Amino acid sequence: MTVDGRALKFLQRVMRNLPDEDQLGYVLSSIAAEIYAAVLVFDIEGELVGSIGGAPSELIWEKVEEDVVESTARVGKWVLLTRRLGPNRQGFTLVLATRVAEEVEASAELIDAAEIAINAVLAVLRGDDARWVRENSELLEALEKGVPQAREHRFWPRLTEFGFIAHTSFLVVVDEAVTGEVPSSDFLWTLHERAYSSGVPLLAAARLAIASSDSVIHMLVPDTADAKDWLRRDFSGRAVGISESHYSLTDVPIGLREAEYAQRVAITRAKARMNTGEGSELIAEVANYRELRLGTWSAVISPIDQFRSRKRDLLGTFDQHAEILETVIIFLANDLSVNDTAQQLFLHPNTVRYRLGRAESLLGGSLSSPLVITDLTLALEAEIWAHHPHEHRAGEGSQ
Repeated sequence: MTVDGRALKFLQRVMRNLPDEDQLGYVLSSIAAEIYAAVLVFDIEGELVGSIGGAPSELIWEKVEEDVVESTARVGKWVLLTRRLGPNRQGFTLVLATRVAEEVEASAELIDAAEIAINAVLAVLRGDDARWVRENSELLEALEKGVPQAREHRFWPRLTEFGFIAHTSFLVVVDEAVTGEVPSSDFLWTLHERAYSSGVPLLAAARLAIASSDSVIHMLVPDTADAKDWLRRDFSGRAVGISESHYSLTDVPIGLREAEYAQRVAITRAKARMNTGEGSELIAEVANYRELRLGTWSAVISPIDQFRSRKRDLLGTFDQHAEILETVIIFLANDLSVNDTAQQLFLHPNTVRYRLGRAESLLGGSLSSPLVITDLTLALEAEIWAHHPHEHRAGEGSQ
């Protein structure tokens, strides 16, 4: 990138005279006056960050969104010059547009100077965004560590800065990609943008010391219909656990523990669904702590190592009998219906009955015994959930 004499003077003048407010608008206006062209800047998603000159932004983005570093194009009477900005040319897109000439009359050096000025201002904006996200995360982390009741009144004003209404009920949320993928550095900002577009105030934090892994996101949202709808609608490919409703900020650690329990149910169910061949990107598993059935709740709050050991003791008898275990799972998922189990497995009902008889022999108990069924249901809850007829999936434990 080079800057000649005219371009250098332009760059120095612009940067020296940057106002305190609307710096991007000032830079774009200066570029437009220097080049005699409309100027537009889009983000990576095609959202218009800033513009001057009245060019048709939506039509222009449709034309220039192809992944090219620099190109010329035409939209109606508008002649366009496009350049990608930012690291590796993968951040923002600068478009210069004119309808009074056959081409945008600007030297490469002047465009380089314009890029330097825009990148400088955008870096400041990104810094402000990063600082806002960091302060948002730090507030949630402080609440999760515990707030003494005598100091609660000091924290509500800080929540109002992020859009919350003071002294109203809230939910704690724990979220994770079903693949266990660690979120990227800009994930939290994207999450805030999605929440904002849905009218949902949000605290969010990643890579917390108290989190179960680096792939886990902690959130706090108001207990509103909009927030619940957002959590149900906007989290494809993720497993979400939601706490009971709480009112006092002193209860955030309690809500966090509830959300972690619910998320453990959600991620286990999501992985079971993946094991059936369902694509991870299609899975949106949301478990609400308040709505967990008694058996599911009992299993999830028990010491996890002890539960896994007892589960292993119960199911170890099926180690060499995968088909028998699968039949038991489908049988339980179909509410103990032999015919429905046979239909789902494409087997004759008598074959199903034979396999269930084998299962009873292995278990040393009858599949009509409520005690045996209870043990199997607790041990195989996620697998049963994954094979349950689809119309039941929106029921227990989900938003």
